[in-house]
Amino acid sequence: MGILKKDSHFFFVFYIPNPNQGPNDNNNDIDCDGVVNETDNCINTYNPYQIDQNNNGVGDACEDFPKIGMGTTGPKRELHLSNTDVYIDNPEKGIILKDNNGTCYKLTMSNGAIQTVVVPCPQ
Repeated sequence: MGILKKDSHFFFVFYIPNPNQGPNDNNNDIDCDGVVNETDNCINTYNPYQIDQNNNGVGDACEDFPKIGMGTTGPKRELHLSNTDVYIDNPEKGIILKDNNGTCYKLTMSNGAIQTVVVPCPQ
């Protein structure tokens, strides 16, 4: 934790140690995601929610899932759209997003505004 203080033309950052953190605690969470190394399912990658969709003990943040690219031959993520748009022509269709609590939301357009509604998560 730090405090940023401006003095004339300079910024100063002061480190204030966490009183609940021991001297070697930084080594117990090397990716700083709030999960100690002993129980972290992806020890070198920040993943505070520890999501493991296929329950193999390896966090999704560390798995190499298949990648699909549109407009690129070297996709960087599971779905990588380069220099293109996503067009959904049916107003009843949208994008489904799952939050960290496992609830799915569908994003759709209605009269120029983005609408969200809770939907069953795809199986």
